[in-house]
Amino acid sequence: PWCKFELARDNALRLRSVRNEAEDALDKFKKTIAPLERKEKVAAVALDKATNAMTDHREAVSNASRNVRSALRTLDLADRKSAGIEEKLDELRAEEDSIAAKQERLAKEIANLLEQLKVMPEAQHDPVAEKEANDRIRKLRDEIALVDSQRQNLLQERKEAQQEIQNLGRRVQALQSRGNAKLNQLRRADARAADAYTWVKQHASQWFEGRPFYHVAMDTSASRHAAALEDALPNWLVRAFVVSTAADRDTLVRESQKAKMKVAVTFVPNFVPRPPIMSAGEKERLGI
Repeated sequence: PWCKFELARDNALRLRSVRNEAEDALDKFKKTIAPLERKEKVAAVALDKATNAMTDHREAVSNASRNVRSALRTLDLADRKSAGIEEKLDELRAEEDSIAAKQERLAKEIANLLEQLKVMPEAQHDPVAEKEANDRIRKLRDEIALVDSQRQNLLQERKEAQQEIQNLGRRVQALQSRGNAKLNQLRRADARAADAYTWVKQHASQWFEGRPFYHVAMDTSASRHAAALEDALPNWLVRAFVVSTAADRDTLVRESQKAKMKVAVTFVPNFVPRPPIMSAGEKERLGI
């Protein structure tokens, strides 16, 4: 029995030694991979930030696209509506001139009839002719009253049309003022970026195949959350131009180099705006 005990004790000691060696090896392995794990965590955080920044970038571009299209639709609608109202005003003016001429003709006819009655000799007095003349005068005066009522209606229509043109003008002016205010704000922050924005806007119709998206700082309306937007996007991207084709990117780079104009440009191939992620009411509440 003692021999068996000694044998068992030796085995236990040997297993304990093996276990200690394994634990030491495991500790060394953990110490070896610890820096790698830390690097992996740093890389994962960086990847998350990059992914979030790209998502925010695409969302900002999408919002910019919607804002630009909305402003363009508003201005185009205002232009077309204003042109239609101007045409209607021209028609009203022509009709008013016609009515005024008709009033003048009727008034002259009444004056002639009254003059005829006035100078008619007593010996040639004809009661029937006098009655016909008086009836004609009453009829002409009724017609003048009707024409004057029509003229008043036309004047009211013209007044309403002119008021609508003024309202449209104020809306267009408000849009332009908002754009000018943003441009002035951008100019205070970065004069070269503001110059580049104005320069590209002037030549966009000649250069680009697709629709360009201008500075995020200019084409988004998240005034209440500007700080969050600036934190989410790199500074260069906030003031960059976004184009949807490689040809447009190359054109902008080439033209900017020729003009010695410093611009930042990013390229989003096959860009398709995502559907809105929130309702119009929610956007309005957030100031977007």
